[in-house]
Amino acid sequence: MADQVHSFYKKAAVLAVINSLTILIPFFFYDSIDQNVVRVVMMGFVFGLVISLLISAGYSWMRWIMLLISILSMFSFINILNDFIDNILSSLITTLTMLLDIFITVMLFKVPKTGQAV
Repeated sequence: MADQVHSFYKKAAVLAVINSLTILIPFFFYDSIDQNVVRVVMMGFVFGLVISLLISAGYSWMRWIMLLISILSMFSFINILNDFIDNILSSLITTLTMLLDIFITVMLFKVPKTGQAV
């Protein structure tokens, strides 16, 4: 089955894993983190890994899920810009994950509809 998956799915899955790993970066820079924040970040990390697993399996409907995630993340961009001065690291990481989401979505929509393996 791995031979039948288009190469864009594989590249998008690698980017999705990198995207989920970027969520963990702030943990290395803060001294104390609330336990609830850790739970939410870990759930987001696992959610990102599940997304990358589904993308790597070649499910074509994941392009619509990623489009929805990209659109919903755009609503928080104004808050990120307002918070940029106070928390530069978190704002940069959030902006990076949003850009990666958009790039992954574009890659998934570039896969030919015929399903030919490349």
